[in-house]
Amino acid sequence: MPTAVVHLIVPPLALLSTGAFRPRLVLAMCLLGLLPDLDFFVGVHRASLHNVFLLLPFLAVGLLWWRDANPQRAFWGEANLLAFAFLGSHILMDVFVGGVVPFWPVSNVTFRFDVRVLVDTATLEIESIFRPATQEGAPVTSPIYEWLDGTEFSIVALTVVVVAAVLLRGRLALLPGIVRRAVGRLTGARRL
Repeated sequence: MPTAVVHLIVPPLALLSTGAFRPRLVLAMCLLGLLPDLDFFVGVHRASLHNVFLLLPFLAVGLLWWRDANPQRAFWGEANLLAFAFLGSHILMDVFVGGVVPFWPVSNVTFRFDVRVLVDTATLEIESIFRPATQEGAPVTSPIYEWLDGTEFSIVALTVVVVAAVLLRGRLALLPGIVRRAVGRLTGARRL
């Protein structure tokens, strides 16, 4: 399954790259990307909070109010669309890694896509697998909730840089001058 860090990082980066949403609102709401995994601790994992019934109210309010003339309604419309995007992206990522029960509690059928790209390093032959699948009941998942694994750790460093760039936008131009002055003070040089 995608780790919590992936659910925290991928959606805000994608949303920030569109330029359609207020960056500070995106960053303020990014914890919503973890909400569906609360069903790991309470309820049926990959079912209770991994379904379309959770998403529909946010989508409806977001589409109704996002471009409203009333600024307060427009703000809440944007916030609801972001909630839909964060929750929906979590569910979508889980569809590709183990599956989800999207119509729970009405249906107990798990939907998933098996996706693999295999490369034979001896012959350089590539085999792609993209196969939809269903099964009765909730997907079988590990009893251990994985927060971060080694392969995703590098994503954290990239995210810190991107978030800092978004938050510091115009102030990044000051950084070289600040660094030059600090080095100058440390070395006693007047000009670098």
